[in-house]
Amino acid sequence: MKKDQKFLIALELNLSKLSKKNRDKIVSKYYDIIEEEKTKKRKITSILKDLGKPEEVAKREIENLKKNNFKKAISLKTV
Repeated sequence: MKKDQKFLIALELNLSKLSKKNRDKIVSKYYDIIEEEKTKKRKITSILKDLGKPEEVAKREIENLKKNNFKKAISLKTV
């Protein structure tokens, strides 16, 4: 299995607490990032190093979702 595939599978597993919709959206985002960087002739090891460990990426994405959901909830209450 290729390193990028391993990264994406590990990322998805670490996002297992999220809905399938959110999980798919995040995994797709990182798939696109990896593919875009590959077109720039970057090595996969360099790309993955810059992204960070899948566990760290998942944690960061979950925190971002929580912040965004909190902001949406606040804006709905003030409308």
